[in-house]
Amino acid sequence: MSTLKADAVTAQTTNGNIDITGNGTGKVRLGDGNLIVPDADAAAGQVLTTDGSANLTFAATPGTSGNVLTSNGSAWTSAAAAAGGAWTAMATFDFADSAATDFTFTGMDGSANRAYCLVLSNVASSTTDFQLTWQVGTSGGIITSSDYEYHVSSLKANAGTYASDNSASATSCKMNTTIIGGTTATGYSCALYIHLQDATSFTLAHGTQTFISDSPMTEGGTMVYAVETNSTIDRTKVTSTESLNLGYATLYKLGEA
Repeated sequence: MSTLKADAVTAQTTNGNIDITGNGTGKVRLGDGNLIVPDADAAAGQVLTTDGSANLTFAATPGTSGNVLTSNGSAWTSAAAAAGGAWTAMATFDFADSAATDFTFTGMDGSANRAYCLVLSNVASSTTDFQLTWQVGTSGGIITSSDYEYHVSSLKANAGTYASDNSASATSCKMNTTIIGGTTATGYSCALYIHLQDATSFTLAHGTQTFISDSPMTEGGTMVYAVETNSTIDRTKVTSTESLNLGYATLYKLGEA
């Protein structure tokens, strides 16, 4: 076997290629890893893969739409993404179509699905300042006893200060820390995640919110809620001190499997 040692190899003719081939059934090996290069081209779109033993071959690119590419160290495979995590819209309320001071979403079932998310999108009263509160209920109606605990806080962005409110025994949970301004330009938005326990545990909720208060002041903050009840929760309600005529409210069921 002959060995050629050189720092550079240049084609003799201008714009000429450098061809490297094995002799007979011999292969071309490259680099310190002695990677063996295929002798022939492959189909369009195929890629080089290795078997982990320095043998390079062409293979089709896993390209199934929506699938996830994974590698075991020697080959790529394509597989469907794991199930779960899907959001399913259960119901939507459009305040522009039907102004209201409250709305209730039913159909939650903690025995089948414990995670839900209540989303309010730019909800507003076009002329009057307002306050929002949150409650849950059972097939017998909304719970109005002093079983609610809450802590809400917000950052007043214009002033760089904080506002907060809390209660360990309330008949509802306050949503916004300060009064929301009543103009077409001031809306309230939030994502409130609701976790239903079994009938012997608390119902828990937490979320984030943003709104423009009546100062006016741009505010954003958090909500943490607990409902001390042994009842089976199947509904959620939001109440406003004034009629709402802008924005949307949607209840989502969050996939768990």
